[in-house]
Amino acid sequence: MLSAGRTVGQVDLHYRQVEGALRWHHWSCQPIQVVRRLVQAALSQRMLRCIALLRQQVAMLQLAADDGPDVVLVLEALLALSTAVAEYELGPDPTPKQRIAFAACEVPALRARFAQLVRAGEIHSGPAGLRLLHAARRRIAAYSAFALIAGWSALFFIGMAMRGTLDLQHLAGYLFGTVLISAYLTRGLFRELRTDEQTVLDLNSQLKPQREGHAKATT
Repeated sequence: MLSAGRTVGQVDLHYRQVEGALRWHHWSCQPIQVVRRLVQAALSQRMLRCIALLRQQVAMLQLAADDGPDVVLVLEALLALSTAVAEYELGPDPTPKQRIAFAACEVPALRARFAQLVRAGEIHSGPAGLRLLHAARRRIAAYSAFALIAGWSALFFIGMAMRGTLDLQHLAGYLFGTVLISAYLTRGLFRELRTDEQTVLDLNSQLKPQREGHAKATT
C-alpha cells in the first residue's frame, strides 16, 4: 500500500486515509452508535449481519490498539472491513461506482439514504455514472397523491356550493385552503425525491475526479 515508488504526498495521503478509517470505526463502535445501528438493523432485518460486522470491527480495533501491532495485519483487517461494510450497507453485490460513491458520501443521513436506495435496487450504475431509477414514476405518484387529495376535497366543497350551503367567496377560500393542505400533506414525497436526485448528482460529481485521478496514477 505504501510502496517505495510513491511520492511523499501520496504516502501522507494513504496514512491520512488509514487514520480516518480507524477513527470512523472507533466512532461507529461507541455505545450510542452501536445502539442506533442495532435498532436500524432490527428494522431492516439485518441483525445477525450487524452483530457479525460489529465483532469484526472490535477485533480490528483491538489489533490496532495492541503495542507494536503488525501494520500489514492492520491494513489487511481494514481492507476486509471495507468490503464487509460495503456489502452490509449496499447489499451483496455493489458495483465499483456504488462503493466509491458510498465511501465519498460524508453526511451520515445522506450516506444511509444512499445505501438504502442501493439495497432497494433504486440506483443504477452505468458508464455515465449513477442514476436514480423510477424518479419519473415517483414524481407522477407524488403529483397524483396531491391531485387526489385536492380533487376529492374540491368536489366536496363544490357540491356544498351547488346545494347553496357555500357562497362563491367561501368556496374560493375553501378551495385555496384545499390546495395548501394537499401541498402540506404531500410535501414529504417531493422533498424526498429532490433529496435523492441531488444526492445522486453530488456523488456523480465526486466520481468523475476520482476516475481521472485513478487513470493518471496508472499511466
